[in-house]
Amino acid sequence: MSKFRIGIIGAGWIIQNVYIPILLKLNNVMIVAIYDTNMERAYKVSKEFGIEHVCRQIDEFYLLGLNAAIIATPNYTHGSYSLEMHRHKI
Repeated sequence: MSKFRIGIIGAGWIIQNVYIPILLKLNNVMIVAIYDTNMERAYKVSKEFGIEHVCRQIDEFYLLGLNAAIIATPNYTHGSYSLEMHRHKI
């Protein structure tokens, strides 16, 4: 059975302390990528949790063949990220 490919937008406290620990407990899920406007934080989270791809630009994120994404950024950014994911069929 193939794993469900998840991407994460945002690398703040809620991602590090809630979402990623829960996702890592699921056998059928693989966290493929993370994107954050703060690259230092994105690389830190990637290294800590073994996330393969750190996207430097959000456009890279949309090209990774993801099944779904978690948006954990300030509320005012959710609309634009959601529309782009819909456009890219994520």
